[in-house]
Amino acid sequence: MATAAKLKHPMIDQLIAYHRMRGDLERDHMGQWIVIYDSKLVGDGYESYDDAVEAARQIGLDDLDCLIRRVGSEAYILSSYRQ
Repeated sequence: MATAAKLKHPMIDQLIAYHRMRGDLERDHMGQWIVIYDSKLVGDGYESYDDAVEAARQIGLDDLDCLIRRVGSEAYILSSYRQ
């Protein structure tokens, strides 16, 4: 099986979309919460994660089906892990 096929997951598409939009998002929405679904920005300008989740639910999305992220905050992926 090809590596790309192993990695196929809807959230990967949302993360790729975020990184494609990153410059504009950081210019227009730094520090705010946004919602990306189907590789499109479907909600922006939220002050909290809970506000973004509620907005996603109001448009019929499950918060596990979309990317909800604070613009400008990078996720830690083992970067702070030390043995």
